[in-house]
Amino acid sequence: MLGEAWASAWEVIAQRAHLPVALSESDLDAIAAGDVARRRQRLDSTDRAIGATWSDIDRDALWIAILDDTCDTLVDGLTERHLPGSTARRKLLYQHVDAPWPFADRQWVIDIRNNAALAAASGGRVWERTWTLAADGPSLAATLGDPRWPDPDAIWTPRNEGGWLLVDAAGGTLVIYHARVDVGGAIPDGLATTWTLGTLRGMLRHVVDRAAQIPTHYDAHHRPLQRVDGTTIPPW
Repeated sequence: MLGEAWASAWEVIAQRAHLPVALSESDLDAIAAGDVARRRQRLDSTDRAIGATWSDIDRDALWIAILDDTCDTLVDGLTERHLPGSTARRKLLYQHVDAPWPFADRQWVIDIRNNAALAAASGGRVWERTWTLAADGPSLAATLGDPRWPDPDAIWTPRNEGGWLLVDAAGGTLVIYHARVDVGGAIPDGLATTWTLGTLRGMLRHVVDRAAQIPTHYDAHHRPLQRVDGTTIPPW
């Protein structure tokens, strides 16, 4: 059932996704067995780390678990600051991550977008949220008005892109995460990809666990969040 659902979804993902990412047969086998699929996609430049799992939790709850960065973080040591120009469908975000000694900290500005066109083309079956490096990140970060950010000692990463796909499948949702990261400096991009792969199982399980808590967290007092099509998710 997962294979059939994915094959149907892939037809529209391949045409309409901002960053199309395919699942392999081995990925689907691992997911069907209850595991988190993890794979390195070899590319001409920076490789892509791909992780995927399946959940029967309400898709709105999974979406909130991904979006709700003010109440939860998916990366240890990460600082985030929202930049002017952000909307419900597009977010400009300055991020800074503490690196272990002797490496310098890293920083970047990403442009995060929801793909409403893909959701419409798929009849609502596929939701996508992607990020790429924003043009002129250092200048954007300078508008924060905070002397701590941007960090004058941190390295600006030359590549940081990825995304989330939520796909209706087998009475639940395929949750897919992918990233291509080159952190620059003396750290090879291959090492960054290996590190990302090592975090995928924990990250995806955290999202699913967090989603299970959303019905008690996302109440009438919570800041309203929107689905990929722009409709507001009602509180539980």
